[in-house]
Amino acid sequence: MIFAIEEINRSGDFHNLTLGYDIYDTCADVSLALQATLQLLKNQSDTQKCLVSENKESFLSKTKVIIGESASEVSIAVARLTALASLPQISYSSTSEQLSRRSKFPTFMRTIPSDEHQTKAIAELVTTFNWASVAIVGSDDEYGKYGTDSLVHLFTEKGICIDFNEILPGDFSRSNDSSTLDNLVNLIRYSTAEAIILFTKQSNVEIILNEAAKNNLSRTWIASDSWSTSSALLQLNSTVEVFGFISKGKPVPGFKKYVENMTSVYNTTLKTYDVPCPNQSCLVHNIDQHESFNIYLAVKVIAEGLRHLLKGDKQHCERNSSFKALELYDEMMKVNFSVENTSISFDDNGDPRLGYDIMYWNMSGPSRTIEPVGDLAFCLCLSCILANLLQILVGFNFNQRVAFWLKKLNQPLAVVALVFGIQLILWMFGYNTVVGMVCFFFAYKGRQLPDLYKNASSIAMSMLLYLIVWALLLPICLKMLDNYTRVIEGACIVISSFSVLCFHLAPKCYILVFKKDLNNERAITEYIRKHYEQRGIPVVRSDVATS
Repeated sequence: MIFAIEEINRSGDFHNLTLGYDIYDTCADVSLALQATLQLLKNQSDTQKCLVSENKESFLSKTKVIIGESASEVSIAVARLTALASLPQISYSSTSEQLSRRSKFPTFMRTIPSDEHQTKAIAELVTTFNWASVAIVGSDDEYGKYGTDSLVHLFTEKGICIDFNEILPGDFSRSNDSSTLDNLVNLIRYSTAEAIILFTKQSNVEIILNEAAKNNLSRTWIASDSWSTSSALLQLNSTVEVFGFISKGKPVPGFKKYVENMTSVYNTTLKTYDVPCPNQSCLVHNIDQHESFNIYLAVKVIAEGLRHLLKGDKQHCERNSSFKALELYDEMMKVNFSVENTSISFDDNGDPRLGYDIMYWNMSGPSRTIEPVGDLAFCLCLSCILANLLQILVGFNFNQRVAFWLKKLNQPLAVVALVFGIQLILWMFGYNTVVGMVCFFFAYKGRQLPDLYKNASSIAMSMLLYLIVWALLLPICLKMLDNYTRVIEGACIVISSFSVLCFHLAPKCYILVFKKDLNNERAITEYIRKHYEQRGIPVVRSDVATS
């Protein structure tokens, strides 16, 4: 949030005005959150404390908007208070459907979709996989209870059997309630459900999955957005398959560098409080890009609303900073702009028009693995193409020295096994590109050979297109690091597969369907003979006399 605010202030978009802020750590506690909200409303902030000032004198607040909270339960409590003061509140992580009720929370907004859309997406996922029965684990809080109720309603409408629906106590993760946990483990052990939905906060999920791992309960889990990117999954020593939902997000531009360049003061603070990440390098690798992006969006929404309200630019602002918070809220509700190619606007309930990404985790032991079947399949395709090119070059190359080495390499099964085996064993990113370049080299060398089916020329064109695609998409892939590597590689594979179909197989299909008279040994021999005679190369004919 500080990064986004400083970025806006540096831009000078509001002429001589700058955005100020107070930050309070509520520790996800409702009482502390209410105290902090009252403090902001009174405008008696103390940068060293998170408590209400002893000075009870009340005067007009300068606070115009509140960003937060994270947990739905805390946001609901804060939203009841901000509604009384007609103060806008914009959350980056609270997804409860209750917060969409304008009659109760008239000034609440968020940059993350409502659970209404998430539960519908989960129901569609279950329907897509034709799972006949599911189990649901929720919790007695604003997030888990209403999300679970919505799922039960949707599954009942679709006729999907609910094997069990277990609601955990609100303090489950803090109470060390072994009896509730044992009961849940038994339900899971004897359940016939094809998938188990854990619609509760991450702290609860970690306890459940760790206990399931201890009892060797291998299941298909469906994750709500509260834990779908949890690093705790990586610590599990069991086979786990997880389908997760996460709000659409992107890396915040410049934020990684900002964290890397933090001064030593930040390092001292981190070490003082004994946090898991004691330095910037650790923090960089543990940035939650989805939540960070939602916070970034929240600040941008405020700035955009403020820009319209003040009618300001870098030269001047037509209106001064004296305005009611409700006026800013009205302008924030009307924004419609894009941040990093993500369009942001709001419906009448203050919910953003954004979607979800589906994540698939396939865990075998402590490592996360993804199964890029298309990658392997395309590598196998390239291996076969390379073997085919070597056969063409051997058949038509009359340079004895070159032909000698080509014949040595002309072992189709060995070539396919070697090329494909390297990818299977080493699993190198970009390996297919290297094989594609080798194929292009041989195809280019053999493009003038008398091949009726134009194999070499067709392969050269398809490999050229493949290399162009990689040349265009590889920089994007490197920029995004691990976030979308497999997605971009998959796109390359799909495009390349179609290039092979179009350039390599289409000419053959044309001959087989429309030029059947050419598809025989005599026609192929005649084609080769004419090719060399046109180049002045003598051809020995073998005529068989018949009587």
